[in-house]
Amino acid sequence: MAGRMRSRYWLEFLMSGSAKLLLVASAMLALVWMSSDLDGRPVANVDVLLDGDLSPWTNALPVVLLMMVVLGATRRLALSLWLSTLALSIVYGISELKVAALDEPLARYDFLFLGQLGAGDGVLVHYLPWGPHFLFRLAGAAAIMLALAWLEPPLLKSCRALRAVLVSSALVAFASLVSGTSPWRLLYAQTSLDYRPWETATQNSARMGMISNIVMQGLYAPSDKALVSDPAPGEALFDQHREAIDAAVQQPLPAVLPDIVVVQSESYFDPAIMNGFEAEGWLPELRRLQRIGAHGNLLVPTYGGGTIRTEFEVLTGLPLAFFPDLQYPYLGLKDFHIPGLPQALRSCGYETLAIHPNFGHFWNRVSVFGRMGFDRFFSGESVVFEGAERRGYYVADHELTRSILNELPDSGPPRFIFAISMQAHGPYANIPLDESRAAARDAIKVPDGVSPKGARVLRNFLVQLADADRELGHLADSLAVRERPTLLIFYGDHLPGLGEGYALGFKDGRPANQQGVPYLLINSQDPRTAEPVDLPSWMLASRITTAAGVHDDAWFILQQQLLHRLQATAWTEGEEPFQQGLASLAMLRLHDRMPTIEATSACLHQL
Repeated sequence: MAGRMRSRYWLEFLMSGSAKLLLVASAMLALVWMSSDLDGRPVANVDVLLDGDLSPWTNALPVVLLMMVVLGATRRLALSLWLSTLALSIVYGISELKVAALDEPLARYDFLFLGQLGAGDGVLVHYLPWGPHFLFRLAGAAAIMLALAWLEPPLLKSCRALRAVLVSSALVAFASLVSGTSPWRLLYAQTSLDYRPWETATQNSARMGMISNIVMQGLYAPSDKALVSDPAPGEALFDQHREAIDAAVQQPLPAVLPDIVVVQSESYFDPAIMNGFEAEGWLPELRRLQRIGAHGNLLVPTYGGGTIRTEFEVLTGLPLAFFPDLQYPYLGLKDFHIPGLPQALRSCGYETLAIHPNFGHFWNRVSVFGRMGFDRFFSGESVVFEGAERRGYYVADHELTRSILNELPDSGPPRFIFAISMQAHGPYANIPLDESRAAARDAIKVPDGVSPKGARVLRNFLVQLADADRELGHLADSLAVRERPTLLIFYGDHLPGLGEGYALGFKDGRPANQQGVPYLLINSQDPRTAEPVDLPSWMLASRITTAAGVHDDAWFILQQQLLHRLQATAWTEGEEPFQQGLASLAMLRLHDRMPTIEATSACLHQL
């Protein structure tokens, strides 16, 4: 009898509202524990949750709200907890993949990629850990979800009004939190999370949790994209150099304007900067061509990926350090004209062409290139690359070289071609190679001390790098025999994310994400030896216009006037007055509000 009474008591308790609230609270605590554990900051006991550090709670809040939405919709707690756990695992899994490739955790700006998932020749898809284990886990997760949906009894009563209130309130809270509305900002300001907007996602995530950092990036995002939004310092800096700019604009153009070919080579860098690698045997074409052209290291604003960051700086001459919100500039600048190198050359009579053997909508290039001043854009969908050979995952570099040479006639107006390679793009763990190239890869010697995984990644990359270097030599030699003068500018966009392949480190002692990439500028009519000069990537455009004899763009002219103060500078917060002025002028430049000049450009006579 006593046993039956105890059983009845527990049954009644489990059916009571108090028990249900306890179960829901337990599910919430489970999500708090899981999010903290995935962040590498496990909650050992309840005291940790009550010690005043609110980051475990704020880190789990978005997924807790998501669980409440699902609970109100399905009435099933275990199913809701399971789906929320899957969402949490997916977010942290994607972050882990990003850390492996780019050495940085997931951040708010990465969600701009949601519109890119189906584009880009499967670039993002290649980074997923495809294989039997991955597919087995997907199937298992789906099976558990279906079993819970079918077998779990409802926890909540079938009261549509109450469920509607729960779903709508949790959904509104979730949407307002992730969109960064001000009420949440007021609440989060009291949580003492120690969010520091000037620090990296890696630093903030380590201190307060990855999800908390993503939320705080939205709540505390600056309203103005520019580091300095006041135009006065920029206008004052411009006025200081107005006379020199006016004089430069009036300089006569060369009798024959050169064709200009710029090649942005995917992940191209010099292996000799790594410990255990010597210059001999690596990049022979680059070393040969460095003897007849300007060259040095290009200091780029990205590592492992984010190609458009370097690309944006080269094409616009604008340092992204002055625009901290523009992590992916082509996705963030959607509504206005973007001044830069294509526009400056087109105003002097150049035909402008961009070539890239990947999908044009990836990174929003189709829209942006038109607004930058490119007359045409040959993307991977165009007939130019129909039937093109692939090496590894992507179109071979020799196909890009062919497309460049086909667009350089011996007569007609001068032509500016900006070409972006794709062959050497990652991931590098399992690149598909034919038999002969697989043999060449396996013959590459890797220094002792690199793990088998790191050695495989290194070899896969280096066999692709060798192709890129051969194509550099082929293109340079082809341009050298043309009758028309031609400028060849070649550079790498960033170091690749090779993970364990960098285990031996670099000769200068700095990490991979602080290494430069080679650049090269050759004049086919005037090959000459030059001392190496390091440059930030945003100064390359002004070097190009100067080498071409085109002096029509005040922003590029000013950079050359200030060359001694700008060269190889690592910009920080812009506290010094000169940096404030330059950052202010960059803001005016980006928004096409540069101060005007009175001098008449020589390019008007050319047109």
